[in-house]
Formats: sequence, structure tokens, C-alpha cells
Amino acid sequence: MLNRILKKSENNKNFRNIVKLISGTMMGQIISFVTLPIITRMYGADIIGIWAIVTAISAVFNAVSDVGLSKSIMLEDNDYLLDTYNVVSTISFFSSFLLGCGTFAYFYFFPSIDNLPAIIMGLLIGVYSWLAKQVDICYTWLNREQKYRILMRNPVINQLAIAAVSICLGLMGFTKYGYYIGFISGTFFTIVNMKSNLPIKTFTLKISKFERAFNVHKNFIIFQTPADLFGQIKNTLPIFLLKEVYGSTAVGYYSISIKLLNAPVNLLGMSVGRVFYSELGRLKRDGQVISKFIEKNVNLALKTATPIFMTIFAFGDVFATTFLGKDWYVAGEMLRIMCFMSMFTFVALSTQCICIVIGKQKYTLAYSVAQIVMGIFSFVGIGMLFESLLLSIAAYMVSVVLIQIVYYSFIYKAVRLRIINYLKHVVMNISIIILGAAILRLIAMQFSIVNTILL
Repeated sequence: MLNRILKKSENNKNFRNIVKLISGTMMGQIISFVTLPIITRMYGADIIGIWAIVTAISAVFNAVSDVGLSKSIMLEDNDYLLDTYNVVSTISFFSSFLLGCGTFAYFYFFPSIDNLPAIIMGLLIGVYSWLAKQVDICYTWLNREQKYRILMRNPVINQLAIAAVSICLGLMGFTKYGYYIGFISGTFFTIVNMKSNLPIKTFTLKISKFERAFNVHKNFIIFQTPADLFGQIKNTLPIFLLKEVYGSTAVGYYSISIKLLNAPVNLLGMSVGRVFYSELGRLKRDGQVISKFIEKNVNLALKTATPIFMTIFAFGDVFATTFLGKDWYVAGEMLRIMCFMSMFTFVALSTQCICIVIGKQKYTLAYSVAQIVMGIFSFVGIGMLFESLLLSIAAYMVSVVLIQIVYYSFIYKAVRLRIINYLKHVVMNISIIILGAAILRLIAMQFSIVNTILL
């Protein structure tokens, strides 16, 4: 009886924590949705596409800027927690400084007609990469401490700052740099919110602290660093390849469609995933069985994602043209195609960092490498052969879905769960999305809202 009461209390606590994060994320998404039509019309696909390239470069670099140690904060002993935090922050600061200098040198000697002046690109990438890594480090610390009231404010602060700064600067005529300054401002104020609840001391130059962190967490350096690197290359590869094959405008369409798809992913998936990671780490530290906990959350994530992405697959094109304007029709088609990929992203974020906890970072590495290879084939091979942007996106989506299914099958095998159960849930939910969307579009055709059932 006591065990049941304690378990119920723990479940209620996890639910309350999820609700806290979801409420903050929801408010942030509402702000984003209200202001996005203004921002897209004010700045256009080219400006948004260039910023997507800036964030992509920063994301890839940040995968190695901390040599994999930021993830160790979640599992670090309390006695050495502050030391590791200082070490990671110091490494990332100097790494970002070098990145900014390197970016300036590259664009100085190899300028691109689509990009900004070299000094501006160096400043944007150097500053944003360090701020973004600080957000990640602070999130990990506060997530470990389960400070969800603080974390729930982050999306609101971030989106308010982005909207206020970018729109105000746009109205003042700064339509070339206003969007970039707005995003950097949002990241900065997010850090301010979290830093007020973290230790004041951020940096260290003591060699002994670096030696201890490198020795104790060498597995993170050896395995997590390449896993993070290939993971970020996997995530940002479409942006770089689209830029080379189709240009900055295509990147703008892609980045906006991803932003819209990320609304439900961040609203539910990210919030659930942060609590999941914290709870999974606690179960692992306490020596408890984690397999059933993993299976329950994977199944729940699939069930939750199905109605959301069924609706997007049905009306993504209608939503984009109505919400963003007729010029964004291509983004709407991308939205529909990539909803299947985002469904699996939703599942991955809802059950994030499983491989770290079970010590199978090599799975994540293999998964990322496979997706990189298929991404190159999809965008370069199919894109150049058929000269079709949407066909390239579709091929990439199919490859991502198949690779993710194999990836989770290996995870199930590692924690001794039945793979067939996972596959049944996947097939069932994909079938529901396709059939449900077809029915919804068939109904919409009767009112002349859409012209086709599926394509």
C-alpha cells in the first residue's frame, strides 16, 4: 500500500512539473504565433534563411564547444557540480570566441553574395553560439535541480524579446539586421532569467578542475562529443544542402516550416522530455528498472503526436497560406511532407537522452551518421537529378522515419523490451495519420477549402 501511495505521489509530481513547463511553452508559442505573420511579412524568406544558416553553424559548433561535458552536469556528484559547471562554461566561452574569429576569416576570404559582411557574420555566429550554449548549460543545471518554475518562464521571455525587438527595429527601418538582433536579445534575456538562480561564479582557470573533469567524464568526451556533433550535423544538414542546391529563399521556407512544426514539438515534447530525462536519471542513480518507464513514455508520445500531426498533414498548406500569406505556399507543402518526420522528433524529444542514461551513445552516433548519408543523397542526389525541392524534402522525410524506427528498435533491444510492440504502435499511428488526413481533406473538398485528397 505504501509503495502504491509513493508511486502515485511521484507520478502526480511529474505531471505537475510537465504542466509547469507546458504552460510556459504554450504562452511562448502563442506569442510566436501572433507575431510570426508580422515578422515574415516584414523581413521575408531571404533574411530568415540567412539567420537559419547562422543558427545552423552555431549549433554544429556547439556540439563540440564543450567537448561533451555539459551533459555530465545531470549525473555529476554534488560535491563537484559547481566545478564542472565552471569548466564547461569556460571552455564554451573561449571556443565561441575562436569560432567568431574563424567565421570572420572565412567569409572575409570567401565572401558569398547571399551572406552578410564578414565582420557581421563573425559577430553574429560568435555571440549567438556562446549564448546558445549558455542556455543549454543553464537548462541542464536547473533541470537537474527540478527548478521548473524558472524554466517555465524561459519561452515567454524568449519570444517576447524576439517579437518586441525585431518588430520595433523593423518598423524603424532596420529590416536587414533587426531580425538577427531580436533573436540574440531573446537568447540573452533567457539567460538572465536562469542566471539569477545559478551560482554567480561562471568561469575558472584552475588546471586541476579541468583535469578532474576530463578524467572522470572521459566517456562523455569520447562518446558524447561525436554523438552530439553528428547529431547537430544531422539536424542542420538540410539547411546547408538547401542553401547550396536551391538558395537562401528555400532555406527560409524550410526554416519557417520547421518553426511551425516545432510548435507542438516544443509545447509538449520538449516539456515532457525534460521531466522524463530528470526522472530517468533519478531511476538510474537509484538502481531501479527503467525499461517499462521507457516503453510507457514512448507509447504515450506516439499516441499524443498522432492527432496533432494528422491535422497538420491534412491542412498544412491551407494554414501556411492563410497565416503567413500566399507567398509561403511552398512552406505549407513542406509543412505537410515533414509532419511525419516531426512526429518522430516529438517522440525523440519526449524520451530524450535515453542513450546517455543507458550508456549507448554509439547508437545515437550511428543514427546520426546514417541520417547524414541519407540526407546528402536526398538533397544532392535526388535534388540535382529531378530538380525538385519538394521531392528532395519527401525523400529526406522517408529516410529520417526509417532510420528513427531502426534506432528505437536497438534501444528496445538494449533495455530488453519487445521490438514488435514498438513496431505495431508505429505502423498503427502512421496509418491513422494518413487515413485520418484523407478523410479530413475529403470533407474539406466539399467546401472548396482544398483541391486534392492527399497530394
